[in-house]
Amino acid sequence: IPEWVENFGAEGKGILFLDELTTAPPSVQAALLRVVLERKVGFHDLPEKVRIVSAANPPDLMTGGWELSPPLRNRFVHLNWDLNTSIYRNALTNGYEQAELPEISIAEHQLARKEYASMVNGFLSRNPNLLHGSPEDNNYGFASPRSWDYAINLMASCAVLGLSPLQAEDKSSTVFMELLSGALGDGIAINFIAFLKNLKVPDPLQVLEGQIVPDLSSLNESELFILFNSFVPLLDKSVDDETLYPRSKVLISLVDQVVETNRKDLIFPAVRSMAKVEHLMA
Repeated sequence: IPEWVENFGAEGKGILFLDELTTAPPSVQAALLRVVLERKVGFHDLPEKVRIVSAANPPDLMTGGWELSPPLRNRFVHLNWDLNTSIYRNALTNGYEQAELPEISIAEHQLARKEYASMVNGFLSRNPNLLHGSPEDNNYGFASPRSWDYAINLMASCAVLGLSPLQAEDKSSTVFMELLSGALGDGIAINFIAFLKNLKVPDPLQVLEGQIVPDLSSLNESELFILFNSFVPLLDKSVDDETLYPRSKVLISLVDQVVETNRKDLIFPAVRSMAKVEHLMA
């Protein structure tokens, strides 16, 4: 085991920082794939709380630089970083400000993750070709099943922290856009954000609680698909019986409406998921 692995200490917490990554030749980049994705150094697992961060200059701005290989690029979320002159000048006098990581509730994140996974599912049902992006058309991050997973987790974090365009009145969020572009590339990120902004999906909790009576005929295929998939976590085993029964009655009436309009194929995946919840079926 390399000595630096032991430096994370008994808590196994810290940052593995890979500096000047574009100075690494292809053979070294290939060796890093297992470290970055599987979090293994030889036969040793990196501790769970260790984050992997890298820094690199664009290879065309340095002598002897190497382009990052597509497999390694696809294992990172890429953020363009620039040190502002005013920040540096202030640091000369006062030092750099301490960075603080935001606290994110795991339970809230899991719920938001299911919501955004449903939206991505609806988006890809209309744009199946956008599951994959081209490494040649994107300088850094590009879409793949792996980076879509990254994007879903990051969007859920934004939602918990109030940084989602769905929560902002002006529908803009620089943080949200930067993270999405860093995972998927600019083109697909812009497409997906436009999709989000045009969604007319009512709040699923308010629907099941009877506070909103949606006009299902006004929802397009993606919106209907997303709405019913959003019901799934609101009817799972964590919901008590007193809440479950009235919500189920609302759900059944909505299913009836969809069947009557002959669009049952759109909600079938969600209904099948709910049918697997033993608590709900009981």
